[in-house]
Amino acid sequence: MPELAPPITDLAPLAGGGHLFFGEWPGEGPALVAVHGLTNQHRNLAAVAASLAGELRVVAPDLRGRGASSPAGEESTIEAHAADVLALMDAVGIERAILAGHSMGAYVATAIAAGNPDRVSGVVLIDGGVMLGSEVEALLEQVKPALARLSTVYDSPAAYLEEWRGRGAFDGHWGPVVEQNLLYDLGRGRDGYVPKAEPAAALADLADIAENDRGSGRLRGVRCPALVLAAEAGLAPGSPPVLGEAELETMRAELAAMELRRIPDTGHYTVAISEAGAAACAEAIRSFAHGVAP
Repeated sequence: MPELAPPITDLAPLAGGGHLFFGEWPGEGPALVAVHGLTNQHRNLAAVAASLAGELRVVAPDLRGRGASSPAGEESTIEAHAADVLALMDAVGIERAILAGHSMGAYVATAIAAGNPDRVSGVVLIDGGVMLGSEVEALLEQVKPALARLSTVYDSPAAYLEEWRGRGAFDGHWGPVVEQNLLYDLGRGRDGYVPKAEPAAALADLADIAENDRGSGRLRGVRCPALVLAAEAGLAPGSPPVLGEAELETMRAELAAMELRRIPDTGHYTVAISEAGAAACAEAIRSFAHGVAP
């Protein structure tokens, strides 16, 4: 298994104040900017990035309100995250990149691609990017346990890992990739350990997605090539996939050029945060990157 911790970490200043923490895996090929999900951080895609290191230059931020980056608060939006990612690209000298986003990160990627087509050569949407109106309420119910976790104080990192193991979301995939991701989630609070992601920011971002990405949403403005990587299952074991046939049909209708790969034996989390899922995603991204114009 490749080393997950990026060999370079730094802070990128933002024009409106604050900073983004990011990890970088150097490479000789095109740039890939990897954007994490709703309550996660740059290690969401660390195993994918580590598999591509040396071939692609991979940069992955902690979005505002997550990880080690500046606070976001309840005014957080997908467009604000998109502006921050563009500022990060400017700060590290990336003029044009492939954008990869997992879950919420897919919506950030489509927002950037739709509004700034000159900065994006392709998008990789990992189990996200479109939400159909009829499924919004059911999906919000599935997300509630993750949001409740953000306000919980844990006695120890071991207790946090044990709670996740009990949910079953990582059944069959538990290992160093999962544990390193989850442990980076935690910060030391006054009374114990608390997740770093801000509850208010996560709620605001989720509300933005539900309001603006029903149907095709920002997806409609994406004109560059797109690779869609879809998990077989949803957020909970045995639940329907986030990208079911109806969602994929919408994506096919709206995206100018779309390639689809269903990643076997994975759910919404393990499609990116597991050794097998990350390896499959990296293989697909590697092939996609070779076919995308610089």
